[in-house]
Amino acid sequence: MKKVLSLAAILLLVALSARAYDFMVDGLCYKITGSNPNTVKVCAQKEYASTSSSPRYPGLEGDIVIPQTVTNNGTPYTVTSIDDYCFYYSNYNNSRPVTSVTIPASVMYIGKYAFAITYVQAVNISPNSQLSTIGEWAFWACNMKSIYLPNSLTSIGVNAFFRSLLQSVTLPNGLTTIAENTFANCVNLSSVTLPSSLTSISGGAFSGCSALSSITLPASLTTIGERAFSSAGLTSITIPSSVTSIGKELFYSCKSLASAKLQNTVMSEGQFLYCSALTSVTFTNGITEISDNAFIDTGLTTLSLPSSVTAIGNSAFARCKFSSLSIPSHITSIGGNAFSSCENLTNVTIPSSVTSIGGNVFSSCDALKSATILNSTIGDGEFWSCDQLETVTFGESLKTIGANAFNSCSALVKVNMNNIDFTLLKKIPNYNTQLKNVVIGNNVTAIPASVCQNWTGLESVTLPNNFSSIGNSAFSGCTQLMDVYSLRERPITIDASVFNGVQVSGYCDLHVPVGSVGRYRAMNVWKDFYVIDEGGGHSGGTGIKGDVNEDGVVSGADVTALYSILLGE
Repeated sequence: MKKVLSLAAILLLVALSARAYDFMVDGLCYKITGSNPNTVKVCAQKEYASTSSSPRYPGLEGDIVIPQTVTNNGTPYTVTSIDDYCFYYSNYNNSRPVTSVTIPASVMYIGKYAFAITYVQAVNISPNSQLSTIGEWAFWACNMKSIYLPNSLTSIGVNAFFRSLLQSVTLPNGLTTIAENTFANCVNLSSVTLPSSLTSISGGAFSGCSALSSITLPASLTTIGERAFSSAGLTSITIPSSVTSIGKELFYSCKSLASAKLQNTVMSEGQFLYCSALTSVTFTNGITEISDNAFIDTGLTTLSLPSSVTAIGNSAFARCKFSSLSIPSHITSIGGNAFSSCENLTNVTIPSSVTSIGGNVFSSCDALKSATILNSTIGDGEFWSCDQLETVTFGESLKTIGANAFNSCSALVKVNMNNIDFTLLKKIPNYNTQLKNVVIGNNVTAIPASVCQNWTGLESVTLPNNFSSIGNSAFSGCTQLMDVYSLRERPITIDASVFNGVQVSGYCDLHVPVGSVGRYRAMNVWKDFYVIDEGGGHSGGTGIKGDVNEDGVVSGADVTALYSILLGE
């Protein structure tokens, strides 16, 4: 025969199963955790349900004093912990919030979310406390300005003080790790003392601490997590040599950070990303690479890298404030967009040591006017949209110009080249209308056929001092050519097509070394130039048309000088 429970018995079982505690004393609930010795934990009045936003202690307010011992039915118990979610949300819809909590020395564990959303203004922990663990989110959004953390404490959970109103905190010796987001968004936190035992600061630990202007990282520290200090108020920072691992974007958007001293040998991606006030960085010798995005949008105006650095990562210095840039000769690799959009940059030199270069390295550098490229490769889009770029000098080792390298370089008028493959000039878009001045370096001995054919915007060309040949139609169709500077003292035989279409009968002048006019007058094609003057070659001349004797003015003396030249005197 089945037994049927009475309605009263069923209701009693339901009530007992829903109750979170074993007994209550002075308004606080306790659950027995051990019988030898007799121990209890402070627990919630109501069970926590993840789907509920109702408080665990409805109506709790004022000062909470947790006793070290409590007696129930004549049996004494020692209070050793505060349960998870114990007072969580207790201020919900309360007109009088909890103002303080006193935690006895016997408590060893404060559970997760224990005081979250209680708006506690003061937390009193005994100096001889045995507290070893503070759980995750334990004091989330509490209003206390400071808290004493005893030396017995060895573990603090993630987000433990997230968005609290802490102004200062001293972490105890013995603590080795600061967990993720422990002090995140503590906007009033201005003073932090870290222990000498600390080895790890986890990601986001001090992110959003906008009042934190300084912090001393101990020599014991080895690991710093991702965005550990993002958006903090730091004005300066020194990373000790002990640090061997750094997470991404460590100081992301630290707008007040003006100086940094890196005593360690590793960096991270985006380490100083958006640190707009950063103007001074000191590196230790031993750092080998500037990481991707490391200094985007910082205030750096100079580049000083130790000799150990060989690589600059992608977008490493994009949007920095350089006005002039000479990349050190120990750099062998530059990543894509490394210096893109550096709006103050006016000139740059890339050393021959660079063997690998990414795309768009200097793209959108709006003030860039001159570039000297001594390495062998120009990357795709390297100077894309540098609309003020006027002069480019190629080194003799240049082998490759990437696609769109000079796209939208509408001001480019002068190219200096020294012993390069002339077909590379075809990589410069609209070259025939943009380029006005081409200087061929002295290492060039052979000028190929049609090299500048139909460059209708070309106004001047300088030929080297030891060229041995000029190919057919090299400068044919260059209808705007006004000046040809030949540095060679003895002219060579060239085909009539070399200057076909060039207005040599008066519009275009030939400038030759001193004492060479007669020789050029005696050679076919060269002699067709109506004006052949001296001083435009080795001596350089004054640059003033008609200044034959190079005295800086045009006068009757120039007529006498020209007469002497024509007579071969």
